[in-house]
Amino acid sequence: MRLYKVDLKVVPRPELRALGGTLKNVLDTIVMLERKGFLVEIVTLLIPGFNDSDEEITDIARFLRGCRPTCRGT
Repeated sequence: MRLYKVDLKVVPRPELRALGGTLKNVLDTIVMLERKGFLVEIVTLLIPGFNDSDEEITDIARFLRGCRPTCRGT
């Protein structure tokens, strides 16, 4: 089994730079791993007042559903 764990902190916003990441690279990596058949575990840490708005959580869920329509949250 090929498994990969990805830490998805936030969706597009300036704060991502403060965390030292580039969202496009993270999202592209998730898509690439899915296409190559990896079992991908996505971890999203929700930080009150930083990335926990309903809109942001919905955006994360939409992106993940678009990567793999059969994925489901647990």
